[in-house]
Amino acid sequence: MLPRSMSPTILQTKFTAVTDAARWEIALATLNDGERDLLRLAYFSDLSQSEIADRTSIPLGTVKSRDARWVDQAARRTSR
Repeated sequence: MLPRSMSPTILQTKFTAVTDAARWEIALATLNDGERDLLRLAYFSDLSQSEIADRTSIPLGTVKSRDARWVDQAARRTSR
């Protein structure tokens, strides 16, 4: 029997969050160190694509194309 504070909806939401987090971890694990570093700068350090290009000396167009590709790949991997 579930505790009163743990309705099936709350449990399902928590399970979904854990499952989604695991899928993201798997998706990130497929990237090389350089790719993960750029993603960390973009999404965890909250830098713009221009700031990432300046900080890493990678051309802005390359940063933009990598970002778009990773977002697409990650979305496909996590939606399975």
